[in-house]
Amino acid sequence: MNALVAEGRLAEAAQIAQQPIGDPRVDAELKNLGALINLRMGDLAAAIASGEEATRLSPDMASYQVNLARLHAMASHWDEAIARCEEAIRLAPAFGDAHALLCETLLACGRAGAAIERADAALSLIPKDPAIHFVRAQALRNVGRASEAIAGFEALTLLTPSDDRAISALAGATLYDSSRSPQHVTEMHRRYARAVQRFHPCTPLPREPRPDHLPLRVGLVSGDIRAHSVSFFLESLLVGADRSTITLHAYATDARRDIITERLSARFETWCCIEGWSADAAAKRIREDQIDVLIDLSGHTRGSRLDVFRRRPAPVQATYLGYPATTGLPSIGWRIVDSLTDPPGLSDTLCVERLVRLDPCFLCYTPPADAPQPQRAPVSPPTFGSFNALAKLSDACVQLWAGVLKACPDARLRLKSIALMDPLIGRDVASRFERCGVNPSRIESIGWNTSMQDHLALYHGVDVALDTTPYGGTTTTCEALWMGVPVVTLAGPSHASRVGASLLANVGLANLVARDHDEFVHAARDLMLDMPRRHGLRHTLRETMRTSPLCDTEGFSRRFEAMIRDLWSRRDEGVVPPA
Repeated sequence: MNALVAEGRLAEAAQIAQQPIGDPRVDAELKNLGALINLRMGDLAAAIASGEEATRLSPDMASYQVNLARLHAMASHWDEAIARCEEAIRLAPAFGDAHALLCETLLACGRAGAAIERADAALSLIPKDPAIHFVRAQALRNVGRASEAIAGFEALTLLTPSDDRAISALAGATLYDSSRSPQHVTEMHRRYARAVQRFHPCTPLPREPRPDHLPLRVGLVSGDIRAHSVSFFLESLLVGADRSTITLHAYATDARRDIITERLSARFETWCCIEGWSADAAAKRIREDQIDVLIDLSGHTRGSRLDVFRRRPAPVQATYLGYPATTGLPSIGWRIVDSLTDPPGLSDTLCVERLVRLDPCFLCYTPPADAPQPQRAPVSPPTFGSFNALAKLSDACVQLWAGVLKACPDARLRLKSIALMDPLIGRDVASRFERCGVNPSRIESIGWNTSMQDHLALYHGVDVALDTTPYGGTTTTCEALWMGVPVVTLAGPSHASRVGASLLANVGLANLVARDHDEFVHAARDLMLDMPRRHGLRHTLRETMRTSPLCDTEGFSRRFEAMIRDLWSRRDEGVVPPA
């Protein structure tokens, strides 16, 4: 059966896994393997059913409990996933994978404080378990404690120097820490590249000469072609692409599918799920598919397959959209940005890749079709708001926003993030503002909404949105603007701190882009005091945005296609020595 799986003959392997032998132990193992095969085939429900049967046949196998817990977590069955993890820990108290998955599940369902507490308890029992160290550092990052997260990831790289996931997470965590310079962030990504080449050396596939031709075959590698921020910006390209110029081919790194996946997958020329594939196997498939331009949409985020890009399966390789910094890999020749996110000069020195500027904006947003109409809640105090991930609430950001609240003593601040579902985290955030001289009663914390309409309706009670720093918002900024809420941003020296500047400039709000702390405070205060202007924006911003470059599917698609043709014509420029 394992040979069938290795050959990709999953349906045959799944059929064998369903045939009982008569020995409960053997049958349980078959069901456990069948669950993993069904997952590879994209049938999560069948995977869970098979996993349930494995635990019924062999209830004392902690590993089966963990596998089933992971499947339930993928289906967002949080209580069941937690219960299965707890059972695995009862069966095997020192089983690190069970503790790590329990912490991951708690983090995923909005209980970050509990995740940190359980990780600390587990590490007192298993002090050198790398998986527990990893999820603990993740949890710290997700609640805005970036410096502690970085220390945790640094310690993990010492514990397991060859773990490329740890060094990748370390590089990514530096984006959230306001004490790190852009140059330091770049160096940490270069460090990642050096580490993977040292511990996981690979030989790039030999180059294949290809003549000029149309359409060019563009491969997109992502784990986020689902209900995820990336999809809001990917859809316009899928809708607007001229198939006589480029064809789009998906390499999904996550087998999970949802209603967004079903809608978007139909617009690709081909779809291949490479979750669980080795880097060599994935690179071989991409080369066989004759992909001309291969684009990474993940960077150092979850679902990343930078290991595939190191094998150089395509003549042109680029990174785009899903990560606001360099990948650090010289095997990726280009990074797609614009002239506002990455002005010529300093920005070019902060990337290993060459920058290609897709002006006037490197993004094109597809708004939710069911978004409620912009309106102001009838009775509500003046309210600033931010619905960004709490990971972006750096110490510098708290100080900046505290300055705004002091300048507007009658206003409050509405924060919304999945991490704020945990009361422990809500209290921690309030205390951070209190230390900056803001009464914690002025901070409103809101957790997660499963409904997009309910999520967007919360903007009815927000007058001015505040962007985070040094890692600004993208989807949250677009959502606020779509709901008629203006956003104030602080443009810094890095791409991560300048996306807001590009978004605002492209909807005619460049005057809300601040250059320093004082400008930010004054812009936010003045806008809050200018009720007629805010009222006008509430009712006109959506149409302004709809007709702007930010929502111009046709214009963006033509510019993107021209850029792809240009990169193809310069394909020899992206070839660099292995590193």
